[in-house]
Amino acid sequence: MLKKARGAIAGRLSPGPGTLRVKHGLVAPRVLLLTSTLGSGHLRAAQAIEAALLERSPTPTVQTIDFWSLMDAGVSQTIRQTYLRLVQERPELYDRIYHLDQHAWRNLLENNETPLSALAEGLEQVATIVADVNAAQPKPSSDRHALDRALFRLLFAVLPRRSHRSSGNGALGRLTPILIKWGWARFAQRLEARLRAFGPDVVIATQVHPAALLSFVKKRRKLNTPLIGVLTDFGVHDFWIQPEIDCYCVAHDSIVGLPGVAIGRSRVSVTGIPLMPGFRNPPNVQQARLQLGLSPNAP
Repeated sequence: MLKKARGAIAGRLSPGPGTLRVKHGLVAPRVLLLTSTLGSGHLRAAQAIEAALLERSPTPTVQTIDFWSLMDAGVSQTIRQTYLRLVQERPELYDRIYHLDQHAWRNLLENNETPLSALAEGLEQVATIVADVNAAQPKPSSDRHALDRALFRLLFAVLPRRSHRSSGNGALGRLTPILIKWGWARFAQRLEARLRAFGPDVVIATQVHPAALLSFVKKRRKLNTPLIGVLTDFGVHDFWIQPEIDCYCVAHDSIVGLPGVAIGRSRVSVTGIPLMPGFRNPPNVQQARLQLGLSPNAP
């Protein structure tokens, strides 16, 4: 599977705005990986892709950007801790927000529609956890991106409360989409700056939000850098469907035919989910049972 993923990705290393490096008469591409460290699955997928690419000859230059590094460290840490508490303490609320989130970002950022009231209600419940996490966070050691902290606090301060939602959300509630769009534009500027500084020949994204953010940058700045989206789930989040993503690597062929997945087959390669090289040669079953202290006779 890893070999197939490597081949599908490598076959699309057509030059972007970066300058291709030549080593021993062969092209050495510059590859930018976009991922998210919220959890570890998307990061491990990026690391597996990097490991596969580094086995190529000539060795490409690879750089990884974490989506959360585009914002203030204090804000990103608050979001990480809030996420962990949600999945551990309120999994039903996390699941609800995830499913409401399916179309909310596109409606807000691309169609200029106001957020779903149900999503706002979910975020209002999250605000309590955010407040607890913020209270426990140490004072930021840097003023870099300090405006992000003010923007984050203001966002939760103006979320439309239940008493306002039935009457048009109120003036403060109407600030919510403005603040989210402003923050998205700021992150896009930072991603573009890092993109231009590195000069990649291809970008590979293993998580939906950095993929959508770069698609936004590509469209706005008319960039032609090839963008590959690597999906690590067996479903497709609506925000993955972006016109500026040139190729999708998916886990299974059935994903292409899912309802609402408007991705042409010409843009899809069925590669499976990227795995680290160590999975190529798994240990003997009996040896693995012994190492894990499991009964050799258990089913």
